[in-house]
Amino acid sequence: MSASSSPSPDSGDTDDTLASDGRRSLEPLGRRRTAALDADPGLGFLAARASTAPTRGEEIGRYVVLDPLGAGAMGVVLAAYDPELDRKIALKLIKRRGPVALQAHARLKREAQALARLNHPNVVTVYDVGIHDDQLFIAMEFIAGQTLREWMDEGPHPWEQVMETLDAAGRGLAAAHAAGLVHRDFKPDNVMIGHDGLVRVMDFGLARTGRAADEALDDEQTAPHGFDILQTQLTRTGARLGTPAYMSLEQLRGEFVDARSDQFSFCVACYEAIHGERPYRARSWMELEGVLEAGELSSSASTAKVPAPLRQALARGLSPAPSDRFPDMDALLDAMRPELGSGRRWRLIVAGLAGALALAAAVLLTRDASSSAQLCELPPDKLAGIWDVEVQRNIAESFRATDAPFADDALGRVRAGLDTHVQRWRDVNAEVCAATMVRGEVPLEVMAEQMQCLDRGLRRVAGLTAVLQQADAGTVAQAPDSVSSLVPPESCRDLARSGPTTRTREESLEVEATVAKAESYAELGRYEEALRSSARATTLAAELGDVGGTGRAKLATMFAQSGLGRYEDAIESGHEAIHAAALAGDEETQARAQILLVRNYAQLGDFDRAESVGLVAQALVRDARLGKILEAQLDAKLSTIYREQQRWDESKALLEHGLELTRSIYGDDHPELAPFYNGLASLAFRSKDLDEAERQYRRALELWQTHLGPLHTSVTAVHNNLGAVHQLRGELDEARVEFQTTLDNQALVQGPDHPQNLAPTINLASIELSQGQTRAARGHYLRGLELARTQLDPRHPRAAAFALGLGRTEVDLGMSVVGEAHLREALAIYRDRHGPAHAKTADTHLALAEVLVEFDRGDEADAQRRAALAIYEAASTPDSLGKAHYARALLALREGDFAAAEAEAAAARELTLEVYGSRTEELPYRDLLIIEARLAQGDHAGALAQARIATDGPAAQPNDRRLWRLALLRAQLERHEGHDGQARQAYERALALTLGPDGNPERALVVLADMRAFVAQSDPARGAALTELAAELRRQIEDAARPPEAAITAQ
Repeated sequence: MSASSSPSPDSGDTDDTLASDGRRSLEPLGRRRTAALDADPGLGFLAARASTAPTRGEEIGRYVVLDPLGAGAMGVVLAAYDPELDRKIALKLIKRRGPVALQAHARLKREAQALARLNHPNVVTVYDVGIHDDQLFIAMEFIAGQTLREWMDEGPHPWEQVMETLDAAGRGLAAAHAAGLVHRDFKPDNVMIGHDGLVRVMDFGLARTGRAADEALDDEQTAPHGFDILQTQLTRTGARLGTPAYMSLEQLRGEFVDARSDQFSFCVACYEAIHGERPYRARSWMELEGVLEAGELSSSASTAKVPAPLRQALARGLSPAPSDRFPDMDALLDAMRPELGSGRRWRLIVAGLAGALALAAAVLLTRDASSSAQLCELPPDKLAGIWDVEVQRNIAESFRATDAPFADDALGRVRAGLDTHVQRWRDVNAEVCAATMVRGEVPLEVMAEQMQCLDRGLRRVAGLTAVLQQADAGTVAQAPDSVSSLVPPESCRDLARSGPTTRTREESLEVEATVAKAESYAELGRYEEALRSSARATTLAAELGDVGGTGRAKLATMFAQSGLGRYEDAIESGHEAIHAAALAGDEETQARAQILLVRNYAQLGDFDRAESVGLVAQALVRDARLGKILEAQLDAKLSTIYREQQRWDESKALLEHGLELTRSIYGDDHPELAPFYNGLASLAFRSKDLDEAERQYRRALELWQTHLGPLHTSVTAVHNNLGAVHQLRGELDEARVEFQTTLDNQALVQGPDHPQNLAPTINLASIELSQGQTRAARGHYLRGLELARTQLDPRHPRAAAFALGLGRTEVDLGMSVVGEAHLREALAIYRDRHGPAHAKTADTHLALAEVLVEFDRGDEADAQRRAALAIYEAASTPDSLGKAHYARALLALREGDFAAAEAEAAAARELTLEVYGSRTEELPYRDLLIIEARLAQGDHAGALAQARIATDGPAAQPNDRRLWRLALLRAQLERHEGHDGQARQAYERALALTLGPDGNPERALVVLADMRAFVAQSDPARGAALTELAAELRRQIEDAARPPEAAITAQ
């Protein structure tokens, strides 16, 4: 969690200076201020600080202190625990200063209590207010996320994104103003963007109620004239309060301020977020006052891409005179939404959809035949702003502006797909209307539900086309898939029965439109934007008391969080969606949330919970009123769970059932069939039926490539899967081509830093290892680890996968210390994200044990093996049981029970062969244990027989450097049996696997120690060369171990 993951007071950092170029232009004045603090006792109120901060475990009221979060002029903020309500909170302690402290505390307490009564999703919630040891404390909501300042510092953001974020913050300010509170210090540092996407205004520590804001200031309470405080938040009770860079002219002068002053500060922050600089340039207090009075905005900011209505609204909000600004925040926010933005246009579009339903009901009541016929004819402007000439032109321009080489191809597919979908929507709309209005075949209640379903479908089209008008290369690549995944309009016609409908009130339609836009963003892989839109929808629904809208908004939030790999957050949002949907009687949203819960629990490795949620969801999706689509989606998710649990037959049955359902909806030639072929191929792959796997993969590839284009991410994913088939066949060159094709195409579409590059990257690393390119493999692992850390999350399971591979590879290269560190990183992530009992956690325990053996830390290695064994035994799948046998063999070998070690290793080999086939790289390691156990029992012949099987078998790639010890053991056994020629050949192979830039000189010395004397007997010249080689390797090891300073001295 970052330092800003909870509300914190202003830290007084230099980011609040007034120079728009970001330099610390006021640094000399800051130095004079320090001297003034020491010299002038009248400024003691600014210098006062508590000598000690509360420590962990200390109690403040009923709260238990956990950790410090921040400190500033107002006080300190702590993470704390509320034992009564079992939750983590943020606890703010307000410092007492000077003779007016008691009066100040009383006022601040009243204001905090007023804030506590304010319940708004865009304002940090205050739970409690009290006094502890003469200090005021405020218990607040704990928020994980980042400040608006941090978000802005990540780089320039499009004005659309800026306004979505700031609009939410503005709503929070508006709510506070409605409650009679004025913030007085609004700035980017006082706005939090939570991991849930919600934007919240915080740090109302300077807030004044409307009454208090009008109070006269005593002379003794006013900050001294001439004291430069431009870089510092002003916090003295009754004085100018706030941060000068964001102050209005009236606040800077210490005059009366009201909500319009917050409006000014808000506009400064908006301007800065859009343009990257604040609207006024000044280098001193007096200069700032003059610039504000003149009202001259900076002329350096580019306004080319900012719509005129937004520029004009900002200019008015930045007016020097409060009377020239907007009357309130709501008026400002309305003016800031450009015509192509989210609010006004959406309301016009969706209000038209709702109006059609209302008109339908009216005509039904009159039963006039001519009116009925007219009602079933769509008005000419029905699709205006959704799929009309202007929208199509905008999408074309947006696609081509990306300069993506596949833009024209994608545009053609999108146009054809949307033309077809919209026409089908028209046909179904007319048919549904006529069935009730003209022919009288369907009851009014059923038609109302069918029309509402069609309404939702058209809103989804509107959301998609709105996003496509703001396309990037990734959007263009995913666009055909998003069109093909639109729910068929026919599913609305086929609703089997009437049921409880949740009619959408006209004022809630903007919620529905915003949810549709969030879902479209998520479908296109733009998850951060999806999260912002869903947060806005959540806020709108909360303001309207729209429970059903809240459920659908939370579902969209869940979708976005899942795409970002925030699985725990997604699960929490999913339960919130289910709860709200249940209250609203919205079974579809409940079912969709439960299906997504299945996926998220599976991502965390909690397959039992995933299955139980899926079985509950089955009861909903098999309700015919929800149609076949959700049932097919659930089949796909549950089949994945059963595949992970190695319940092959159940997984296959679900895939086949889902395939038939999908075929009955879409026909035989639709991309929605491809995921089921892909799933069936994965099952065949797991069962080693590689020909069947390739056949099914190619069926999926043909559908996706035909309908979505050759560069679509689903197409590249199948190339990756085909590479895995080649790799398992031992066709490493062909596998490399498929993996590299995947990586190249993905980089072309999504850029080199997209998370979808991770799968081919880790597969290429595996190919490099099998072909002896250990350092190249390490490069892939390093690249993938950095990508997972920066593009997903440093604690994401994919980061753990790369850390695990990297650690193992570094051990092979002799970099055991750094290798151990990476393995421990992987172990910590897997424990955190998957839990201590997950198979990946167990695999990492075993890998770590191998490193500890390298360091002769046998007891620690055994502890890691036992931890892995406990996990494997509890899982009871064929794969985990095979690994349990392997762990027991390792332990038995170390304990000297060689017969048991051999038996366990043989059982491990048998199960590994059954689960993974004869080409798996795991097989030689099982062979190695059998060889060592037989050797320990004196069975040299049996050991040699196993060594020959291992080194000559299909799993042993000739250049795989990890098999050096196996080659060495065979050489020793051949030598023992008098097979000198074969022994010499095996020695040379073992040596080759340990030499070179990809080798390990310490392992090479192990081989040479046994090899030299044997070779010298028959080949003295070669023996002498091997002696020189050993000496050179020792020098390399000594040089590598010598500190750099010592090496320089020696030179």
